[in-house]
Amino acid sequence: MGARRNGSGPKKGSERVKGWIYEVLNPVLEAVEQELAFLANGNVTFQMHDKRLQAIRSIHDYLLSDGRHILRDFVRAERGARARLDEHDGHVADLASAAVSAFDAILRAPGFSDAVDRAFREHLTRCPNDQPTGAFPAERLPELVAENLVNNARVLPWSRTDGPFWEAFRERFSAFARTPEHAELARSRKQIIGADLALKKWLEDTSYRLCKAYDVPAAPLSSSAA
Repeated sequence: MGARRNGSGPKKGSERVKGWIYEVLNPVLEAVEQELAFLANGNVTFQMHDKRLQAIRSIHDYLLSDGRHILRDFVRAERGARARLDEHDGHVADLASAAVSAFDAILRAPGFSDAVDRAFREHLTRCPNDQPTGAFPAERLPELVAENLVNNARVLPWSRTDGPFWEAFRERFSAFARTPEHAELARSRKQIIGADLALKKWLEDTSYRLCKAYDVPAAPLSSSAA
């Protein structure tokens, strides 16, 4: 049944319930929607420099300091909330591990470094003044390529220094993403998409139920935010 109104529980207009909605449910819902937008394109937001997912994180990481305190109260009051949120974090951990494994498998694939080196030399012949690795030394270009493969990058923003290089040679590198580790990454990505869709519905339904039961708006009203 989740959080229930009773003699000692929250009342209509409860500030406690507002905290649950505004500081926990809404930020997590927005984060899950962002995750789904990235994942729909196959982008797990993996970063080579720290081997972490940039925009797919644990629930705790999506909340501000106050929200983390409110989360503790919410999961004790709302039956089943802890299990649902922990399930999300488990899928994130699995996806992060699969991304690291796929990244490492690409880097050690036979012929990968040579293929990147050849493409780099061709690129310099065409664009002698271009440095696709930007702030990174040239020897880290294979890592940039592997990162793009892990993130299923199609077209990179031209603000990215490796954008033109990737556009020219992406198809040449695609064969190196056909590894068992990459298949496992695709499986993990599919799992978290399904879990996120279910979590999104639960967050929306829970917010609606709490708003209706305790007569509070779904977000702070502008007149009361001043």
